[in-house]
Amino acid sequence: EFVSMNIENQLLPFESETIDLIIANQVLEHTKEIFWIHHEIFRALRVGGYLYVGVPNILSLHNRILGLLGIHPTCSKLISAHVRGFSKKDMILFYREIAGSFLTIEQFYGSQFYPLSKTIARPLAKAFPSLAFSIFFLIRKTGNYRGEFIRWLSENLLETNFYAGR
Repeated sequence: EFVSMNIENQLLPFESETIDLIIANQVLEHTKEIFWIHHEIFRALRVGGYLYVGVPNILSLHNRILGLLGIHPTCSKLISAHVRGFSKKDMILFYREIAGSFLTIEQFYGSQFYPLSKTIARPLAKAFPSLAFSIFFLIRKTGNYRGEFIRWLSENLLETNFYAGR
């Protein structure tokens, strides 16, 4: 069953703590409302459930080389559908800072070494996932979610307004 919705300001159409797996692959880089989206994800996930996140890596080897050449990273161009950049360390900081009490990052992967062929890119991504073009996180909900993503917004002054469900 397909549901059309705006994930940046609408409730996910699931009861709280009923979902086993949510996949957000190549989605989050297109959104601003990262706190609301994670609020809804962890509200809907049951304890023991998983979030699988895949995002472009702003610190991939490809993007680092482009930066050295004075060229903007391909995953974060001003004229594109991407509005947010991600890296392994920043994602880990985000989840630990806000959600360390109720989730754990169980696995981290890399994929693609743009513009190399699959034969070369796959072993490189396995050996150096933090330098891969796309990065993936398998996150397990280990405890009860009590609105930490929304509460974090009210406890930390950010210069940009974020949607908090009000």
